[in-house]
Amino acid sequence: MVTVEQLRHFLAVVEHGTLTAAADELHLSQPALSRSMQRFERAFPAPLFERSANQIAVTEAGGLAAVHARRVLDELDEMHAALTELDRRCRTIDVVSCAPAPLWRVLPRIEAACPGLSITSRLGSLDDVARALTEGDVHVGISTVPPADGLPGFRCGVEHLYLSVPPAHPAAALPGIRLEQLDGETMLLHSRIGFWAELVRSRMPRAHFLVQEPDALFEIARTSSLPVFSTDLALAELGADPHRVQVPVLDEQANPTYWCHLSPRADERLLRLARTIGTRGLWRS
Repeated sequence: MVTVEQLRHFLAVVEHGTLTAAADELHLSQPALSRSMQRFERAFPAPLFERSANQIAVTEAGGLAAVHARRVLDELDEMHAALTELDRRCRTIDVVSCAPAPLWRVLPRIEAACPGLSITSRLGSLDDVARALTEGDVHVGISTVPPADGLPGFRCGVEHLYLSVPPAHPAAALPGIRLEQLDGETMLLHSRIGFWAELVRSRMPRAHFLVQEPDALFEIARTSSLPVFSTDLALAELGADPHRVQVPVLDEQANPTYWCHLSPRADERLLRLARTIGTRGLWRS
C-alpha cells in the first residue's frame, strides 16, 4: 500500500536528484529515505530508479509515476482546502454590509441568536452585497434594497446623513442642505464607509475629498475647518464634537432604510431571528 508520506518522499528524490539532498529537505536520515523508496518502488511493476554507486536516476516509469504522484498530492491539497472551508462555513456566520453603522446593531443580535459560532463581517458596495448573496458567499447581506417577495430578511432601521461643520462655516446656519450644494467643496472623508462613498462622489463630482483613516480623520476634524460627513448612528455611537454643527442632508438617498437579507446558507437560527424581528426593525427611524 502506497502512503502519502511515500509520495512526498518520492517527489523529493525526483526533484533533488540525490537521496542525500532529498533526505536533508525531508529531515530524514539517508538510510530511512532509502528504505522508504525501496518499499514504494516494490508497489509498482516497473523500476522507478536506476541506481549506481553514487547516483540515483529516474527511469521513464519513474517520470510517469512522478506526474501521477504530483496529481495525487494536488488533489489531496485541494480536498484538504475544500474540507477546511466547509468546516469554517459550518462554524462561521459571514456578513457583508453596504455601510458600517448597521453592523453595530445587527452583529450583536446575530451573536445572541447563534451562540458558539464565529462571525466575520466586511463592507462592500451595494453591488458587492447583491453579488455575495446571489453567489452564496455570505449568510447575511445588509443593503438599502428590500428583500424580494418570498425571500427571508428583515428591516434594520434608517440612518440619516449630516454635514458636520464649524459654527463659522456658511452651511452651519442652514436648516438642511443637499449634496449638490456641496459640489466643488474640499472635504474630509472617512476611508471605510461603504456605499456612502459612492453616493457622495456621484452627487459631488467636482468635490475634492481628503480620504483619511478613522483615527486620523477624528484628529484632523477637531482642529480643521473642513466639512466632514457624519450620521445620526455614528454620532450616537461615537459622540458628537461639541465644536461642530450638524446640518441634515436632505437628499432621499442620504436617509436610507437598511434591510438584512438572508441567503440560502442561513440556518434555522437566523431564520428565527428574522421572524422575531419582522418589520419592526432593530432601531427606531
